[in-house]
Parts: sequence; C-alpha cells; structure tokens
Amino acid sequence: GVWRLHPGGELHWVDKKPHPHFLLV
Repeated sequence: GVWRLHPGGELHWVDKKPHPHFLLV
C-alpha cells in the first residue's frame, strides 16, 4: 500500500491503486 496526504493534512492508507477521485479530494 501507500500513504496519501490530503490537502487538509489527513493521511490515508491506500492498499490498491488510488481512484482518480481520490487524487482530487
């Protein structure tokens, strides 16, 4: 998996390939 940092400062763990909408959040 991989950690993704949202603009708001939240870290989310993604096990699969992130969906396009995930990158826009």
